[in-house]
Amino acid sequence: MGWRGETIFCDDIRIENTGKHILIGVYGVDLLPSFLPVNVTLGAWVRFSGLEKGQKRYSLRLKGPSGSEVLSLDGETEILRSDDPTIFSLLPIPVNIDQTGSITLEFGFDGEPCVEIGRLRVSPPQDFQDS
Repeated sequence: MGWRGETIFCDDIRIENTGKHILIGVYGVDLLPSFLPVNVTLGAWVRFSGLEKGQKRYSLRLKGPSGSEVLSLDGETEILRSDDPTIFSLLPIPVNIDQTGSITLEFGFDGEPCVEIGRLRVSPPQDFQDS
């Protein structure tokens, strides 16, 4: 595997007419729920480097804290230039979180096994009320 991916988890992703991406509600390290279980809307912005130019088949797996698959997606994309990063936006999807642990994003290309390229820790519920 000569490629690598960097993932930013967020609440929403918008793409301007100019092609700029706007990430809203970026998770720095943890998702801090007020209670469990909770339903959240979660997006992922991924920047790949090291992919060879040409048509690529990909597999994507988003797993919840229990390890169960939240989303499984297979598709194709075209890499236009091997010396430029490739951006993949997983637009927000509903995710049910019923326990602490980690949400993970895995990718694989051209039949290779999926590997983890992103992890978002789900911390124990926090009380955000003023004291």
